[in-house]
Amino acid sequence: MLVFGQNTNKNYYAEVDVYCEIRDDLERGFDRISLGVRCNATDPDMPVLDALGATVPNWSSGGYALSYETDLGEIIARKYAPSNDTAHALNRLEGFAEDYASVPIADSGWYRFRIECAGETITFYVNGEQIAEVTDSD
Repeated sequence: MLVFGQNTNKNYYAEVDVYCEIRDDLERGFDRISLGVRCNATDPDMPVLDALGATVPNWSSGGYALSYETDLGEIIARKYAPSNDTAHALNRLEGFAEDYASVPIADSGWYRFRIECAGETITFYVNGEQIAEVTDSD
């Protein structure tokens, strides 16, 4: 997960080009590639989850993200739960994230992920097209 900003940052955007590869040959079942914003890294005593499912201090959790998951073949606009554990994140157990919208992809290729934070409004874009807009209630 590539993460930008704390949960207290209000007005900024993050944008990256991501190669989304459709794969069904992974031992674990899937890979997840994410662009995250407004992630909770303010409590140095609170361990949080990294992209591999390992618990590490001073990383991110509870933020908004555009996530590509290889087995689903979808780019998903979501908010991750702030209290995830490895089992929830890696197995997509109920409550690990709130999904707002998704974009199916048919072929492997480059996709532009953009998340804009303007005050309490979070807007998600894939290749310049808005796919979701939500109000940050935290």
